[in-house]
Amino acid sequence: MAYAYRQQTRFCPTIETASVRFPKKIQYASGCPLPYPRSMARGAKNCPAPDGCALGAMTAVSIDSNAVVTLTSTYNMQGTDCFEFKVSNLITTASYSFRMKPSSNYPTGASLFTELSIVSVSPIINENVCSTCNLIYTSLPPSAAFNVNTTTNNVTWNAPILPENYTLSGGATYLITNPSITVVGTKVSLSMTSPVGQKTYIYASNMAGAGPYSIPG
Repeated sequence: MAYAYRQQTRFCPTIETASVRFPKKIQYASGCPLPYPRSMARGAKNCPAPDGCALGAMTAVSIDSNAVVTLTSTYNMQGTDCFEFKVSNLITTASYSFRMKPSSNYPTGASLFTELSIVSVSPIINENVCSTCNLIYTSLPPSAAFNVNTTTNNVTWNAPILPENYTLSGGATYLITNPSITVVGTKVSLSMTSPVGQKTYIYASNMAGAGPYSIPG
């Protein structure tokens, strides 16, 4: 009997059991996976994207006079990943939103919806909003600058609606983002040297066109 048992355990060993550890399911935390450095935002052309996540980083985000948005993103979107757009009418407060897969440009329809709006662009990665960039769209040309006042070291004036840049008499163009320009409310101040007695003409322009020249001041 003992011999038979030894033979059985030799050729038919007893099955042993042990606890089985299953791999943990990867969980995605809500919100953006990874922050990206502010240095990436500094290269943005029209809208420096706020700190969001590396997967949804956008640069060179801009909108043209036909309300078509263009942007650059190095992330290869997959699955349900997309860009979300929200168009908000600044005159009536109405709004609508939609999503689009990655493309070379994104028609928003704002030109048919309103004369003045904010277009918000957000990458949606793993169903999370990674960052939001707000752009202004308008089909309204700017009105004339007013209350122009020229001194020997600066020129001040009140800004028309939504200017992108100003052109002063003599042909010099000053972008609204020029470090020499200070904007407080609707008051604009430009540091520049002017001869005594000189008066300055100013006109503003935006995506809808150019406004009239101001009364010299």
